[in-house]
Amino acid sequence: MVIDPKRNERTAYVVSFIRKYFKSYLVGRGFGGVFTGYAQTGGAKLPLKVALPQSATNFTIASFGGGVLAVGKGARSVEDILFSTITGKAASLPVMPRVTPVQINAQDPELQAVIANAHAVKEINSVNPVGPMSIEEFCGQRQNASLRGTSVCP
Repeated sequence: MVIDPKRNERTAYVVSFIRKYFKSYLVGRGFGGVFTGYAQTGGAKLPLKVALPQSATNFTIASFGGGVLAVGKGARSVEDILFSTITGKAASLPVMPRVTPVQINAQDPELQAVIANAHAVKEINSVNPVGPMSIEEFCGQRQNASLRGTSVCP
């Protein structure tokens, strides 16, 4: 497998571009995952240890769908697919003046936070290695006993 040495520079460019010009899309994707989790439970307030992985999974599914849509619409560059994955728009990365690699500060705290969050989403999604489960199975687990009798586990 050949790894492109400029991959991290291109990823940093796309993330910084979206952070600068498309913040609403990025925030919308994050809160969309939270709202979808809220809607999935019928409005029940779940403990953070359940709600956080659920929101991260919803965000991941939506992001994956954005990437698939981009490829389906003909996107072939890493930048265009990453742009669609993060924003949910099946569009190419808008042509703007490119940031030179010298201007990208790998030690930038905001960039480090984005990278850390990406790793956190991966870790959160690996919590349940068996994949999705039915409501009955979820409610039958001992650690979810406090949810019985609620709208989540009637």
